[in-house]
Amino acid sequence: MGVTAALALGIFMAPVQAKTYDWPLPTTGSVTIDIPRGSLTVLTRDDDKSRISLDLESVDVARESTRVTRKVTGDLPDETPQWFLTAQGATLKLPEPAAIDFLKVGGVTATLTLPASGKYVINGRLVDIEMKGAKSDISVNVVDGNVMAQQALGGNLSISVMHGGITTRSMKSNLALKVSSGNITDQDSEGDIAVDLVSGALTLDSQAKAITIRQITGEQHLNLPASVTFVNDLQTGTSILRLGSALKRGEIETAQGDITVIVTEAWQGSIVADSINAHHLINQLSSDKPQPSRPPLSDERLEITRGKADAGQLKLSTLAGKITLQRPVKAGE
Repeated sequence: MGVTAALALGIFMAPVQAKTYDWPLPTTGSVTIDIPRGSLTVLTRDDDKSRISLDLESVDVARESTRVTRKVTGDLPDETPQWFLTAQGATLKLPEPAAIDFLKVGGVTATLTLPASGKYVINGRLVDIEMKGAKSDISVNVVDGNVMAQQALGGNLSISVMHGGITTRSMKSNLALKVSSGNITDQDSEGDIAVDLVSGALTLDSQAKAITIRQITGEQHLNLPASVTFVNDLQTGTSILRLGSALKRGEIETAQGDITVIVTEAWQGSIVADSINAHHLINQLSSDKPQPSRPPLSDERLEITRGKADAGQLKLSTLAGKITLQRPVKAGE
């Protein structure tokens, strides 16, 4: 309902009773879900029906105004979800707060159940999202909020958060995780992991075989016993990294970071570490010492071989940071 009117006390809408909605999955294209504010739980159907279900548990999108007359231009908040078929598939819009009340209301609390197939895009502004058991390709984009995903059985999951955090657990899907300001945490996930973090803390205790990290600044705590290929570009900050015997190819770069790499005793291969500043390579794995690589410049190179040189390769480099190579601490030490 379009209005341009002076509204006094009384634009309050009480939360609606829980309602369930159901739509057929489009035969082509993707489905976009827009949730401006609130919390959304995303589940996967346990049957073979190609239908999308929405349980709208509560809606708080308009609040009683102050005791002075105010002017609202545009549409009053609609408390029902809107479903549109488009050339690209379909769009589901959840109830949106009026602009004047956006920061004062709770928004929507809902559960979305998706088919095991299909492609989905979920967009939110001030939103917390929880996902369980995904099997399809899902892209999540949040401006401000937290996203938790667990126990995905397949597909590809892309999560982008500007301000907030991402937590994933026991995921078999491939993960692309991006945060501008906030933290990323993973535990026990097996799918490939790609991380893009501008500022924050990264904690991975993962079973992934392929891991790529690009981080501008912050902390890293990485335990990656199953990693076969590993790339880490940390510009500034600190990192403690544990690698297992499965590693075949690893590349670690830092401009000004402080990186400690703990290499398991069982790992075999060659290690090459480069620094443009002397005394920035610390070797606690063996008796090998860094050697000048471009005299008379201060560049140094450290080379270590453990077991079969061609079994694996780990390359490290720093400009003005520090790289420390350590063996695991044994009980009693």
